[in-house]
Amino acid sequence: MIEISAIIAAAGIGSRFGGPKQFYRFRRRPLIYYCLMAFHRHPRIRRIVLVVPEDAIIHSRALVVANGFRKVEAVIPGGKRRQDSVRNGFRHIPCTDSIVIIHDGARPFVPPAVIDHGIAACLTCGAAVCGIPVSDTVKRSKHGRILGTVDREGLFLIQTPQFFKHALLDRVYRMVNFNRIFTDEAAMVESVGRTVCLFPGDKRNIKITDRADIPALGTIL
Repeated sequence: MIEISAIIAAAGIGSRFGGPKQFYRFRRRPLIYYCLMAFHRHPRIRRIVLVVPEDAIIHSRALVVANGFRKVEAVIPGGKRRQDSVRNGFRHIPCTDSIVIIHDGARPFVPPAVIDHGIAACLTCGAAVCGIPVSDTVKRSKHGRILGTVDREGLFLIQTPQFFKHALLDRVYRMVNFNRIFTDEAAMVESVGRTVCLFPGDKRNIKITDRADIPALGTIL
């Protein structure tokens, strides 16, 4: 039987947002509620590990209990970097699990189909991420001057969730130089020469970075 766990990385301080955006209340609910709901409702998710700032542990555990998120088996503190927080979460995932899903708590509206497609791709490839093709013109610049136009053919904006076979991610953690900063776990897997597959993302799966992103939430919901 395939056991699937999800790590929700929600330990950021939200410097560009002006505070922890995962707890911003939208329609009377914190954004992390919608994120947890998406994974709690998905029938193939066995367990969830929620990673939050240390000073938000009690509040987050109360949120889990109040909303009946029974799949959340652990609420734990994050680390200094995103990759530290995810690794903390990974330590709470049983080695018997087949697939580990890693998702940013700042993406509250991940569609179920993205999770379905990611699981299927991961079973085939061992590691899979979703992405949106770059549609705007891309320029390279320095000190306010355009240096050139980048060919956008084959360029994608990568989203979460990201999907990894447990055994693969465990092996990568043992191999990689963890002092190096990785923007996501896919980059970590790539750094040791393993292939990561790409499948289509969803434009509704937006990431909240600053307060200018908030108006889009109402339309998506």
